[in-house]
Amino acid sequence: STPPEEWLVDVDVALSAVRARIGRGCNRRILVPGCGTSLLGEELAAHDEWNVLNVDFSEQCIAVGRARTGQHPRIRWEVMDVCDLQLDDMSVDAVVDKGTLDALMCSDAFDSIVPRYAAELRRVLKPGGDLLVITLSQPSIALPLLNELCERSDGPDGGQDMATRASTGGPTTSIPAQPRWASPIDVATLGNHRLFHARVPAPRRRIPAM
Repeated sequence: STPPEEWLVDVDVALSAVRARIGRGCNRRILVPGCGTSLLGEELAAHDEWNVLNVDFSEQCIAVGRARTGQHPRIRWEVMDVCDLQLDDMSVDAVVDKGTLDALMCSDAFDSIVPRYAAELRRVLKPGGDLLVITLSQPSIALPLLNELCERSDGPDGGQDMATRASTGGPTTSIPAQPRWASPIDVATLGNHRLFHARVPAPRRRIPAM
């Protein structure tokens, strides 16, 4: 059965999905927001060479994580509000959200919290950075978050109309093309859950006038 640390989806299932999309870390930095006491970050650090930052608002969860991993050189645990990340702009290479979006959607103030969360992820992700969201949410709920993250930063005409690409590995949902996505958003099924994968675009190069 799924251990209590992995209330949403088993860590091995999540790891397989993450590895298939972003590969090994090679000392890059990955953020796990709303980490709880999940083993996901530890596995990414131990076997995939990611420098992992686990953050959660719960001091108890962070204390459990720190006690479990000790002074591991690739893992940090920090008490932090995911809607007010104490991180520099463009400071992480990837984000893996495993159930955090679902938790925020349960808040009475979700209509203000979720946009703040999206804005913070967009701020801390580097250009070309990857966002993976493992969720129970329907595409109609999750895609606006990804759309917010993946719009180009160089104006409303900078994006492209591109259809969402369905990944292999189970039943898929057909989603119409949406404007201003910089790249296709992968949607895959993980049992009863969905995984959304988007890449934050780099600013478009300007060609000097001759």
